Amino acid sequence: MLEQKGSDGSRQAGLVTDKSNKPPRQCSNCIWYYEDSCSNELVVNDPELVHLKMADGQRIHVEDEWCSNGFQSQGNAIIYLMRHGNTKNNKENLFRGWIEVPLDEDGVKQAKNARRYLAGKGIKEVFCSDLGRAVHTAKLALPSKSAEKDPLLRPWDVGMFSGKDRDTNQGALNHYIDNPEIPIPEGESLKEFAGRQQKAFAKYLKIARQRGPILIVAHSSNAIQAEKIVEGKDELGRPEDVDRVSPGGVMVILDEGDAGLKAEITFGEEPPFDKNANYGS
Repeated sequence: MLEQKGSDGSRQAGLVTDKSNKPPRQCSNCIWYYEDSCSNELVVNDPELVHLKMADGQRIHVEDEWCSNGFQSQGNAIIYLMRHGNTKNNKENLFRGWIEVPLDEDGVKQAKNARRYLAGKGIKEVFCSDLGRAVHTAKLALPSKSAEKDPLLRPWDVGMFSGKDRDTNQGALNHYIDNPEIPIPEGESLKEFAGRQQKAFAKYLKIARQRGPILIVAHSSNAIQAEKIVEGKDELGRPEDVDRVSPGGVMVILDEGDAGLKAEITFGEEPPFDKNANYGS
């Protein structure tokens, strides 16, 4: 685990830790910091601060003296896991799977917004799914670095469901979630996908601990599996509604040392952006 320190005593991976969370702080070292403001809802919606919101309802700039250890995640940010931006299929509520669907106008904006959030996080390397929407997102989100494409980071191959309406077909897909050893026709089983993500997570966790922090740009199903792995949830069970990263959103994987790993969704649109968490992309 990297132990380099910033000028205020925080780890350069982008986090203010408990023992070093004292003035002078650098908000830019915090995983919640975004474009001169704090994106942690626990802070910006604090009852003692809510009256300080601007008249137009926009998020206030959170002064560093308002921070407290209770609002800081403990550990070292080693992986920033980003979901690709919005596509036409997202908007039309269609499964994506392995089919090629380009970013739409909103997806491009989301990736560029994430660029401002990721700036200054000290990211050393970028890896992405080899599907075009992830490659494009990676290029827009961190243009200063060339992303290495990896097929291991493809989403669950939902085969015959790809491109089909989610509402109409979710019940049928649930059959393959509830029976994870059965492959989807023209696709893969949930057990095969979970095994592929275990392999990918182990690979990138090792890289992140050695060289990190790193950025991974992938898909909603990858983010769901990563959070399940980190939190010890059933990798073959249905995703919970909280297991959701918005299109263009970012989840941070933190190394808490002896306490293990932790996942925090730190950037993205406010929910609801999807009806439910699902494995469709």
